Amino acid sequence: MIPPKPLSDIAKLNSLIQQLTPYVSTEAEHTVFTERRFEAQVEEFEDEFFYSVARSYFLFSIGKVEDGIALAEEIVDAHSSDVVTWGNYILCCMYRVGIAKALELAERAAECTNSPRFVRDCFYYARGLGDFGKFRFYLERFSKMGQLDFELSDDDNAMLPLAVKQASRAALSGKMEKIAEIGRLMNSMISPYRQIDSIANFYILDDGEEETYVFELTPPNTSPDECARNNIELIDHRIRAGFIDWSVVGTFTNEPGIEGETACQ
Repeated sequence: MIPPKPLSDIAKLNSLIQQLTPYVSTEAEHTVFTERRFEAQVEEFEDEFFYSVARSYFLFSIGKVEDGIALAEEIVDAHSSDVVTWGNYILCCMYRVGIAKALELAERAAECTNSPRFVRDCFYYARGLGDFGKFRFYLERFSKMGQLDFELSDDDNAMLPLAVKQASRAALSGKMEKIAEIGRLMNSMISPYRQIDSIANFYILDDGEEETYVFELTPPNTSPDECARNNIELIDHRIRAGFIDWSVVGTFTNEPGIEGETACQ
């Protein structure tokens, strides 16, 4: 019987990343056995590029995030036009660091590659952070990119109409920077895994005398008691951050509020 041909480095790398992804994208932890097994697989790569990519992904999977970032930065510096490398780096940071870091990387990737996928990611992450300035900028850029090789997902399309309306309201308020500031602060208070599945919402309350601009965040599986604790902590966080514009309000909820029937993240 003729022995099977050895897998190419690309196939081996793709297989390793596929196996490691559950450890990156969930809170699952390696056992001693799986960690040793995967590290041994990483060491099998002789090519420096494939080794570095595999090593970085492995480091993210075992929670050595700073080391994973440092190595990933070396890789994208050397291969700045490689969309796959950027995509892996962004995915790891989205799950392990949060959507603010994912947005930062997606912006860099969009400039280096001009890929519509990264431009799409930019307005998606920006909306989740309440950064309506960047949301509008990247949505406009995306709309001008012409015929694309992919379509927006159903979730993306469902998010857009309400998000566009809310972005227009935020722009008219003159408070876009403050709204983005409170949105980033609130996201930083919850784990990256919960940031990804949170529902972001923005609306304006008007009591006839003054307007209040509300950024609302609904993390998944949140109890009313947890929301109450988060809202109390948020007041402390914003005071320590010097955020004293009380016309801009952040609130954690366990159910989306006004116009919350459409998920915006």
